[in-house]
Amino acid sequence: MDSYQNVFVMRHGDRLDNFNRHWAATAARPWDPPVSQNGLVRAFQTGQRIRSQTGSPIHRVFVSPFFRCVHTASEVVAALSAPKDLSKLVKVGIEYGFCEMMNSMAIWPEVSPIDGKFDFNISDLEAMFPEGMVDHNVDPIYKE
Repeated sequence: MDSYQNVFVMRHGDRLDNFNRHWAATAARPWDPPVSQNGLVRAFQTGQRIRSQTGSPIHRVFVSPFFRCVHTASEVVAALSAPKDLSKLVKVGIEYGFCEMMNSMAIWPEVSPIDGKFDFNISDLEAMFPEGMVDHNVDPIYKE
């Protein structure tokens, strides 16, 4: 019996700061923008396409702890879960190992945290998914 896994890799949706350059000036976390409304719509549509066109069930979603990534993943998971509740099947893990390089080359220097601390609030990020969907049994590659 052959056994295999399908892996889908995607980037986050359209960042709000790419459409509103002034967003960072008033943001508490200017290095961690949300996704634009258009990006959220596209993320949901991507989840719908994956669900309808692949023929393979999605069991796991791993996501970087940047807000834009979790924001995107929450829309993809919502689309994957529709029309039935797959929260018992689709499990989400937030993985620091998927972060882009956290330095002034990858994060715009004018918005990078001066102290170099990105201070992700994992419990707030986990709350963006339906209850029971985040898998706390996954051993992350990077602990922080």
